[in-house]
Amino acid sequence: MRTAYVELELREYKKYLTYEREHNLGKMPLKIDLLIIKKRHDIVIKNDIADFFLGNNILEYKSPGDDVNAGTFYKALSYACLYKAEAGTADIFDADTTVSIVREEKPVKLLGQLSEKYSVTRKKAGIYRIDGMIFPMQVLVTKELARESHVWITSLTRTLSREDARELLDNCAGLGSDEDRRNADSVVNVASEANIELL
Repeated sequence: MRTAYVELELREYKKYLTYEREHNLGKMPLKIDLLIIKKRHDIVIKNDIADFFLGNNILEYKSPGDDVNAGTFYKALSYACLYKAEAGTADIFDADTTVSIVREEKPVKLLGQLSEKYSVTRKKAGIYRIDGMIFPMQVLVTKELARESHVWITSLTRTLSREDARELLDNCAGLGSDEDRRNADSVVNVASEANIELL
C-alpha cells in the first residue's frame, strides 16, 4: 500500500519513474521505511504534488493519526542524507533529491518551527514547500488537498464521506491496467480499514 496512492497519482508518468519500495543503506541491512521514486531528468511532471521532483524523491507516508513532529522531520531528512551518502555523490551542493512527508492533518507546530529558519510557503491547498535546506522539501496534508485532482491520496483518511467513497470506487472502475487496479485495491483496502462503518 505504501506506494499505491502515489503510483496512481503519477500513473501517466509511470514509464519514466522507477519505484524502490525498500532500499538498503550501507552494507548492513539498515532499511528506510519509505518510498524512493527515481525520475528521469528530461521529464516534467505536471502534478501539484510532484512538479518539484528531482532525480531522487523520498516520500515518508504517515498513517492517519500518526504524529508528525521535529523527530519525523529529522528522520525524513536523515533518510535523504544517508541515501545521498550511499550514492557517493562528489558535489555536496548537487543533492538532486527531494523529501516529501505525507500526512492527513496539518502539522501546525512543525511548520511553525520550520518557518522560523526556513522559507515555508503554501503552494496550493495541502502543499507546503520548505526551501533553504540542502534538500527541497514539502509537507502534503491530505485533508487539505483538492480532492478532484488527488482522489487517491485524499482517500487515505479516517473521515471519508459516502460521496468520497463512491468517487473512489468510480475511479477504480475506470482504471485500465492490471497494475493500476492492484494499486487501487490497496488504496481501497486502507480506506476501508480506516472507515469500517462507512464501507
